[in-house]
Amino acid sequence: MRLIAFEDKCVIKRRLNTNEYDEPIMESVYSGECCYQEGGYSNVQRMFVRNPILFLPDVSVLVNANDDVEVTTKFGRKLKAIVARPREIEMPITRQRVTRLELKQATE
Repeated sequence: MRLIAFEDKCVIKRRLNTNEYDEPIMESVYSGECCYQEGGYSNVQRMFVRNPILFLPDVSVLVNANDDVEVTTKFGRKLKAIVARPREIEMPITRQRVTRLELKQATE
């Protein structure tokens, strides 16, 4: 029994440095299946902010805050976001361990 279906694809990259033209040099941290959830809206200082969440099927992935995320949903929609808070969690019923990433600045 699985509570989360990992039907989306994602690539997580980390900025290492910049080259002589000030372009970022990126390192791939994770590439594979994931589960993107749109999340709810919250009212922050009279602005509605979307809080999407991304689940990875593994806890050994060392994702940091401010890593770049590119998601392709199972329907072909492409999104870009930045990691706000990474957490490793254990699902209550199945004891499945997953990485939960709260995202910020999600754009299409």
